Amino acid sequence: MNPQIIASLSCALIGLLMSLAPYLVLAEFVRADRCASAVSCTVLVFAAAIRASGPFEESDLFPQLLLSNALAALSGHLLGQACMRLRMRLLTTRRPQPYY
Repeated sequence: MNPQIIASLSCALIGLLMSLAPYLVLAEFVRADRCASAVSCTVLVFAAAIRASGPFEESDLFPQLLLSNALAALSGHLLGQACMRLRMRLLTTRRPQPYY
């Protein structure tokens, strides 16, 4: 398999997991959203810092990595928000237990 594809997929997977993690860990929606935004920005800044530290052999690799990271962070946000809304819906629709 092409090393560029492996690098792009691994960066996308890391970006997705890092932006999805706050939604799964934190219970409050606003805090989870802010934390996921900060994590996603940190991932993108880290990718830019790696690019600035030295030239790659192939210059077309960096735009692919940055795009895959950005798309993975966006999909992590959307998936995390969907999980958070589903969790809130499940919490609000629980049936009360009858008293004996």
